[in-house]
Amino acid sequence: MLPAAVLLLVSQLASAAAQAGGRPPASCPTTCGNVSVPYPFGIGDGCSLPLPGFNLTCDQAPQHSPRLLLGDGGTLQVVEISLANSTVRAIDTAGAVNITYHGAPEGNGTWSGLGSGSGDTYVLSEERNQFVVTGCNVQGTLLGDSRNVIIGCSSFCSIKDIWINPVVNTSGGDGTVACSGVGCCQTPIPIGRPNYTVEFKYLDLEYMGKLPTALRIAERGWFDGVAAQMLNESATDAQVQQVPAPVVLEWVVASTPVAPPGSTAAEDTGNWSCPVDAARSACRSSHSTCHNVTGNYRNGYVCRCQDGYDGNPYLAGDGGCQDIDECALPGKYFGSTYKHGMVGTSAGGHGNPYTADGCVKTSLGLSVGLGVDSGAGLLVLDLGSAFVTRGIKNRRARMLKQKFFIQNRGHLLQQLVSQNTDISERMIIPPVEPEKATNTFDNARKLGGGDGTVYKGILSTCTLFGCCLETEMPLLVYEFISNGTLYDHLHVEGATPLGWDHRPRIATETARALAYLHMAVFFPIVQRDVKSSNILLDGSLMAKTLCTTTREDSDVYSFGVVLIELLTRKKSFSYGSTENDSLIAQFTSLLTHGNLSCVLDPQIMEEGGKEVNEVAALAAMCMKLKAEERPTMRRDIMHR
Repeated sequence: MLPAAVLLLVSQLASAAAQAGGRPPASCPTTCGNVSVPYPFGIGDGCSLPLPGFNLTCDQAPQHSPRLLLGDGGTLQVVEISLANSTVRAIDTAGAVNITYHGAPEGNGTWSGLGSGSGDTYVLSEERNQFVVTGCNVQGTLLGDSRNVIIGCSSFCSIKDIWINPVVNTSGGDGTVACSGVGCCQTPIPIGRPNYTVEFKYLDLEYMGKLPTALRIAERGWFDGVAAQMLNESATDAQVQQVPAPVVLEWVVASTPVAPPGSTAAEDTGNWSCPVDAARSACRSSHSTCHNVTGNYRNGYVCRCQDGYDGNPYLAGDGGCQDIDECALPGKYFGSTYKHGMVGTSAGGHGNPYTADGCVKTSLGLSVGLGVDSGAGLLVLDLGSAFVTRGIKNRRARMLKQKFFIQNRGHLLQQLVSQNTDISERMIIPPVEPEKATNTFDNARKLGGGDGTVYKGILSTCTLFGCCLETEMPLLVYEFISNGTLYDHLHVEGATPLGWDHRPRIATETARALAYLHMAVFFPIVQRDVKSSNILLDGSLMAKTLCTTTREDSDVYSFGVVLIELLTRKKSFSYGSTENDSLIAQFTSLLTHGNLSCVLDPQIMEEGGKEVNEVAALAAMCMKLKAEERPTMRRDIMHR
């Protein structure tokens, strides 16, 4: 017993020394395979910050190359650790992240990829991950505490085989793959948690076996590289299960605030995560700062180097935050950054980093100018610096605009409108006009948006209609509709001004707009995101629809969902029975059994009469799971 006790004491002393001194022992490994392990992470006793989640395991079994695992014997394989972003990128090796179901009509499970004894250290990154569902006619849902719905999406299939290859092959020039409801769907995860409950349900029990059904939590962009594997109808469940899915985790140093002796909570600075006593902080570099991180599922802090320094803020002395010369960093800091310490003149750049555009690249002409006598030399230097900087910035701006114009298919638009000069001048808009109309895309002008951010544009002279293609994200410039969306008018407390005299008309105007987009213009446009929040109402409650592109039968299905919202005033996804059925399934079931009054809006039951049943029957036809059984917008719906 004595040797074991001695070893345990030595381990504890080494760990305490590492925390107090801010440096692990020199014998601690800093890599596992090709993955770097920076402190506060470490491999082995006394090599990491002595808090849950930072001690890693290097699995060096002979049957595979070395693997870095999260925690003591965890299942998440770490492939990258970022101190700057406070993230860990990991791949699951035992199925905790990749949950696949197949063959059962419904089921549930738990995503517990962080089950490594990490305490409050890790949560799933909201910005870097997404929820992916693949399969035929299946709905996947992520649930939180008390079975609260966090997010969900549904994936549908046609009974024909022709859809499969087009889904895989609709990659754009940037390599992304269409995944918007046909064969697969993916959606951001709005709440980062250490675990989730995952549920799925087949929406058509007669047609659910065309593809393996998979529900995944994975890093954004992951599906683009594995679409062919995930949408392979000949793949087995085991093969789909083995497709690795990386996730990005955010980490913090968990702590409990301790006030200094004699102080009270009222005397605290308000930072409930960073220790008041600096000696207790993991930010050991003398040029580091502590930043608190709070949320629903974690409380702690992270360390950052001060401005003008770079390195590891968790290390003291050498290896910690080191003074850098931003002006000397090639191609990174020129034009707008400053240096915290002494201004440097090393190779790469020079100037005054304390002012905007103060850093400029060193060139032969400028070096000669430095040798000119005092006043004349300084004048040449200033003029030359300003000239060179402006020229470089203007050239880069022109090249970037041209790149975005080509990337956003600007040449195609030019060809389409080239026969009408007036249309061409009004549709292709330079970026300066949207910037002026939105006050350089001020956050105060944001209005929301389902298919991209919508800004309110204000000009004193005229209204703009067209698009700007010389920016990274294409900008659509259109009339501002001041009366809100159909969603805003339906989902309010109490009675809505949208009585039965308005609702069929709004549905007709929406159908007429979609029919025109599908068939009446010189090339078909399909809306892709037909929903009540994308149907705008003007001062006369006239409907106006925003448009983008995808499949016509998907628009018809979504139009049916809008009809249900008009009939029930209930949200399509959040409403459910005790069995957690969606509004769509509940509506269809009640219509079939003649009990539709249980879900209809009482306001229209009094005003609509038998027309309500006709609209309900049309909604059911629009939402048939087999696309070929749905009516067309122009030939069938508009003639009813």
